[in-house]
Amino acid sequence: MCGFALDRQLNASLNIFLKMCEFPHIRGISRV
Repeated sequence: MCGFALDRQLNASLNIFLKMCEFPHIRGISRV
């Protein structure tokens, strides 16, 4: 249960991190 909760939290953090990393990347492609 604890491991699952930790995994979900980590997954959410990774998701936010990926979104933050992807945003400028997508904008850069749109610009070009």
